[in-house]
Amino acid sequence: MLDKFLGGSTVSPLLCAARRCTAVLLVVLATPTIPAQSTVSSLYADLAERSYPPRYDRVSLFNPWGEDLIVHREWPADFGDWVVAAAQVYADQKIRFDGYMGSTDDGSHYTAAADGEDGAWWGDSAHARYNRQADGVVDDLGERVWICLDLPVHAFTLAGYPIREALARDFEAVPEIYTIGGTFSENVPTTQAFFRRVRNLRTFLQRHQKYAELRVRKEQYRDPDFRPVEPFAPGDLVFFGHYGDPDGTGGVWHPKHSGIVGTVDARGLPVVVYNMRVSQGLIDEYDGKINQTRVIEGREVHFERFADRYSLIGFGRIVHPFVPDAAAAGGR
Repeated sequence: MLDKFLGGSTVSPLLCAARRCTAVLLVVLATPTIPAQSTVSSLYADLAERSYPPRYDRVSLFNPWGEDLIVHREWPADFGDWVVAAAQVYADQKIRFDGYMGSTDDGSHYTAAADGEDGAWWGDSAHARYNRQADGVVDDLGERVWICLDLPVHAFTLAGYPIREALARDFEAVPEIYTIGGTFSENVPTTQAFFRRVRNLRTFLQRHQKYAELRVRKEQYRDPDFRPVEPFAPGDLVFFGHYGDPDGTGGVWHPKHSGIVGTVDARGLPVVVYNMRVSQGLIDEYDGKINQTRVIEGREVHFERFADRYSLIGFGRIVHPFVPDAAAAGGR
């Protein structure tokens, strides 16, 4: 199914139908669906071209890599396809995890992808350090690194939903919810850290979009007769917990990982999942083999399959548009 987003060189009529809004440095789509003569591969091609190379005049808090973003004014019924196409674009860019096994400063080189300098940071698990490499090309794809929640945030944004602006607007309305009544005062939308917290994304989805907490255990997933109360769909943001973590770290259903659903089975459960782990290339099958070994409380724990490590908490789905105003979208 995913190969329908690959290949093809057709120029999409989307670019002809779009109205460019220079005041906010983005394009707002007046026509939300792909014209009938257009192919899905042209959607992929459009998004790939918009994602890279960086447009430095568009770099901002809400657009850290200077991508040529669009925003849907009216909501496309096939938005899930847009999100999956965007996720595939990033998978093909071979974006790496910004860290190494056991690192505590994951994500610290995120903005290097559009800083106007030549230098890529590589996590070195064998030596527990970062190595900087230059290849003579400024801000090429090799400089793009991120952590797990960056993938769905970027996929939603490239697909036409400006989730950073939407989160910032929601914070302005109810800061006490995000700062937990002032006890988490640093949780404000002034740095990328705000948009990289799973709790913030889940809070927003619960308040303004569709959120379903299903808590599907791996034994249920492997039961062919099991059906979730609500089915997942391609393009959903999927929340995962951890099996095997020590007591006192939130439990199996505490969200610690995230991704984008690529495909689902006949039961409505995710099969292909786009996600950012330390040791892989953005695409897994939920019950596929990963053969991952982690040190937990001083001992090595082996996880043969993705589902052995990542509990399936539920999903968030974007179902309503958000069009930022000029001040919000254009501000650095």
